[in-house]
Amino acid sequence: MSRLVVQLFALAQIMMASRFIGLAEFGSYALAWACVAIFSAFVFTGYYQAFLRSEHPDEDRHTTFGMMLAFALVASLVLLAAGMSIGEGLVARIFLSFALLPIIEAVYAWNEVHLLRETRMRTISLIGAASEALATLVLALGLFEGLGPMALVAARYAATGLNLTISTFLVRRFPRPSFDRAVLRKGRRTAIPLWISTGAAMLANYGIDLILGIFLNPSQVGTYRGGARISQTAADLVQQPLTVLTWSRFSRLAAEQRGRLITLAWRVNMSFGTSVAWPLMLCVALLSKELVTVILDDAWLPTAAIISILSLVRAIRILTSQLEPTLTSLDRQGLQLAIRLFGLTFTFLAILVFGRSSAESTAIVQVYTSVIVALISLELTRQVLNISPGDLFRTFLPGLLLSGLCGGFVMATEPLRVALAPASGLFLTLVGLLVVWSGAVALSLWKGFLRWPTP
Repeated sequence: MSRLVVQLFALAQIMMASRFIGLAEFGSYALAWACVAIFSAFVFTGYYQAFLRSEHPDEDRHTTFGMMLAFALVASLVLLAAGMSIGEGLVARIFLSFALLPIIEAVYAWNEVHLLRETRMRTISLIGAASEALATLVLALGLFEGLGPMALVAARYAATGLNLTISTFLVRRFPRPSFDRAVLRKGRRTAIPLWISTGAAMLANYGIDLILGIFLNPSQVGTYRGGARISQTAADLVQQPLTVLTWSRFSRLAAEQRGRLITLAWRVNMSFGTSVAWPLMLCVALLSKELVTVILDDAWLPTAAIISILSLVRAIRILTSQLEPTLTSLDRQGLQLAIRLFGLTFTFLAILVFGRSSAESTAIVQVYTSVIVALISLELTRQVLNISPGDLFRTFLPGLLLSGLCGGFVMATEPLRVALAPASGLFLTLVGLLVVWSGAVALSLWKGFLRWPTP
């Protein structure tokens, strides 16, 4: 529930921003945030996961923080250098304004991993919900005061600051940077493949903003990122909690030397995940124009096509969402690394050759690259987990059937949306979808076609 609240706050923030700032201003913010997000991913992965699996947390905790802080300091220096090299203008101001944020995030990441070791996932989710509530309030005040895109920067500082304050109170430990060579050697087997795979995923996501900023302009960046934010918010409703559950369960099964059960857990999690993600993303794609008109602003209508295309991309990428926890738990980090490096290289080359002419062409290229990478990942995962083709088909069958049911409902209710006001038609359609999907999922759970994922 807390994850849902976080995503609803994120949606509310972009709704408010669309009423006060244009796509070009939003694109200026998105360029700087892309750099922050890419570096933050390295802080929240690598030795973060190594510490989760550590058998000697007292010996490892300060070296874990040392590595987190090192990445944060590099991020701060890059943001400062980028801001100063750009010179004057909005983009430069936003880069410089974000320079301190990675350091605050490093301390919070250290706190969060301690909470996760104690399986306090609900606490982490509640902290996230509270911080996004504060960020939404700060954003609203900043926009009404005329801060423009700088209000988005202030909102990120507010959220991270509250995360740090609450988590520090709960953990009641204080980090100090250390670089114990034995701890570094022990953790790098887990950390390095995860850094590379996470870096590949983040570059494939946020690196596109940088490509559009280099070859085009902030307006195209804003169009792409605005559409990506809607599709990503919808996808994260499923992927974020599923990823946390998967890491928690797979790490526990690996630590207990019950690796054979990972195959069953993978099937349960993937079946339920696709049963939620596929219908959701299909409906977002079909309703993209109505969603932009109602929840954003008519000036942001160029993002509708991006929402449709990237919703399809997100639905495809759910097939690779359990790659890291699965292969890491089975000590197959090399295979995971090869897959992510191939996906990153292939996607970037395809975008540079075919997709740099506009935000829409960039999104279309990702459909093709995501299909190829997902098929390769799925086949290799199937072989590692020894899943038969029949079992694989049965894993995805509920998601396929639910997608057809929900997609058919959206198309059948189009005359209703045409006859009514945009907001009323969209609201009634969404309510109907919720009833239809919930009823189908409840029946599937009752009959045993689906099972709830557990940590």
